[in-house]
Amino acid sequence: MLRASLLAVLLTAIAPHSWVYAGVGQNPFNFLFLDAGARPVGLGGAYSALARDANALLYNPAALGKIELSEAVFMENRYIQGISQEYLGFASQQGWGVSINHLSFGDIPRTTILDPDGTGSFGIRDLALGLGFGRLIRRNLSLGIGVKVIRESIDDVSATGYAADIGVLHTVSKVPGLSLAGVIQNIGPAVRFQAANENLPLNLRLGAAYERRLFSIPATFAFDATKERGQPPLFFIGAEVLAAEVMPIRVGFNTRNDAGSGIVFGLGWIRRRLRLDYAFTPLGELGSSHRFSVGLKFRDPLGPAALLEGIRVIPKSKMDRSIAINEHFSQVQKLIVKGALNEAKANLQRVEFLLADDDPRSVQYFERLGRVFFLEGDMQFAKVMYHRAIKRAIKLKAGGGFTSQAYLGMGLCLYKQGKTEYAEKFIRKALESSPSEEASRNIRKAFSRMQKQQGAQ
Repeated sequence: MLRASLLAVLLTAIAPHSWVYAGVGQNPFNFLFLDAGARPVGLGGAYSALARDANALLYNPAALGKIELSEAVFMENRYIQGISQEYLGFASQQGWGVSINHLSFGDIPRTTILDPDGTGSFGIRDLALGLGFGRLIRRNLSLGIGVKVIRESIDDVSATGYAADIGVLHTVSKVPGLSLAGVIQNIGPAVRFQAANENLPLNLRLGAAYERRLFSIPATFAFDATKERGQPPLFFIGAEVLAAEVMPIRVGFNTRNDAGSGIVFGLGWIRRRLRLDYAFTPLGELGSSHRFSVGLKFRDPLGPAALLEGIRVIPKSKMDRSIAINEHFSQVQKLIVKGALNEAKANLQRVEFLLADDDPRSVQYFERLGRVFFLEGDMQFAKVMYHRAIKRAIKLKAGGGFTSQAYLGMGLCLYKQGKTEYAEKFIRKALESSPSEEASRNIRKAFSRMQKQQGAQ
């Protein structure tokens, strides 16, 4: 009996208007509003303007158009009394994504007035299968659509529905780091449940996020507001700082849950393509919720981290490794000059296997990858690599030619994308990064050409 009571209270806490405890005419499928990945949860659910990862389908399908590396995420959510939620999502850098969201209340005792100790058990389960696509239609604007099949079941009674989400994501050119989002969720026909038609929980979601450095530490601030059909508006706010470039620390707040204070906390750990996240949600007298998620980014088979065919010979001694790295970099430069860009990427892949994390030449590695992608016309990937080169240079306190080249490359990418003001800032930064004489001349020439082209427009 205690468990059944807790289930009823908890269900209203996590999905306050769920049809399980509502009368005819209330919206079904409110489990769709449960957060998934531990990072979004740690940010209080304010994620529609940040969802450039495998959680995109749940928050904003337009973010699929901003995926830089394909990514998968798995989340496990443990409530109390055997209630659990699992989420599996995948987002491709080609702009499509899939997701599975499952909520189970376990086996609930079936009781009657005559037999309060129970006559068996029954289950409550919710399931959503999603598929979506997002596309960058302008340099700072992406659109996306997601479709989903959703099913709720109580014992041997069930309802199945179909819905769509439409989203937009805009990065504000005049305010670097600011993103704005808008999503209409759960567009679809009424669902037949026994003898009644039930409306889907149509929902409008608006969001904003601001990413910048505070005292040299990457920080993110996010805000979402939602308005479900027939319900009052809800608000979500979150903040994150990235300590030591590897450990995100998060705090959030939302007005959704009836249980607890609405405050949530989160931690994470990032290592190259792997990220681990945890979120803790106090639920007042009910206890607490713990979410764990694992995210993994994948190598692009045609990209900078492509797996090589054949045998890799890794030199054993540090001296041999250093010589091999320098030889590969020398070969990369020759291949770039010849225009043999795929071969250049293959050589850079060999360099990746040889480099240590604290090797200053990792700046050169990312800068050279950025250069290859720039020459291929892939500005999005070029920016990713130049950004990594700059981050690595800051971490290792490395200056000089390749750091300057990374700032210059980022500036040229931004210029190609029409972001002239920010392009100039990066090019000026290149001149401040102790470039060699030759690099300094090249930077000044690029800056001069850019200003002349601006004057001619």
